[in-house]
Amino acid sequence: VQSSFGDFGVDARVSYYADWIDQITFSSAEFLVNEDSIVTAVDNTTGQQMWSTVAMDASGDFVIAWTSRGQDAGGDNGVFARRYTSIGVGSPSPFGDAFQVNTSEIGDQQYSRVAMDADGDFVITWESQQDPDGSFGIFAQRYARNNLVGVTQFLGPDGEIGGEFRANTTTTGPQRFPGVGMDDTGDFVIIINAGKVALTG
Repeated sequence: VQSSFGDFGVDARVSYYADWIDQITFSSAEFLVNEDSIVTAVDNTTGQQMWSTVAMDASGDFVIAWTSRGQDAGGDNGVFARRYTSIGVGSPSPFGDAFQVNTSEIGDQQYSRVAMDADGDFVITWESQQDPDGSFGIFAQRYARNNLVGVTQFLGPDGEIGGEFRANTTTTGPQRFPGVGMDDTGDFVIIINAGKVALTG
């Protein structure tokens, strides 16, 4: 298991959940997540691709999100992701191309975290430098499961449910390094590192 921000090493096996992931992945060859898109001619390999995060549903479908340096239209860091399905021979099969998660391209969008429910619906959260004072806020985007993408008219082209939204209500000072957890039914919570915020009263 490899987590974002170096929480634990590549050889760590954490809980029965990680053991279960091991069982379905140890027999597969490693694969490049940020492959260039053939269909849309999008370059996903130039620059640095870093700070990855992954979540998996009960059937083995999963999504990987990461920060890409310079790929965002603004030339700053952007958040990208790619879906995978467990139905495949050898390595897992990609479910579509990599896609950009962040809508706003003002400043850096980075340090994403992802959580997924049992059915495959998921949410990605990240820190965004789009606040008027140039500091960071925490934003998120919800997505529907793989089998609803392209067949449900109310979803975006990559399965987006609505638009990106702000998670932090306090905007004094930087809000950074989010974390997210989601239960089996899709309820989720986002945690925020609010830094040094002066409280009065």
